[in-house]
Amino acid sequence: MLSTNLLGCAALADACAETGVEAFLHTGSSSEYGFKDHAPSEDELLEPNSDYAITKAAATHYCQCVAARGI
Repeated sequence: MLSTNLLGCAALADACAETGVEAFLHTGSSSEYGFKDHAPSEDELLEPNSDYAITKAAATHYCQCVAARGI
């Protein structure tokens, strides 16, 4: 899960940033938001509920950092 969900995503995001790709779409998981009684909105606090969810949340945060750098 670490290799695919986090490191693979990070490698793709970095490669896109380095080569000037204009858009990169990262798909997360509802598991990143934990157990909810409603459909979470994207601005809700992440509360990962499993190892899988932690790797997806980490990838989401990594992509947010890459986007914030504006590369």
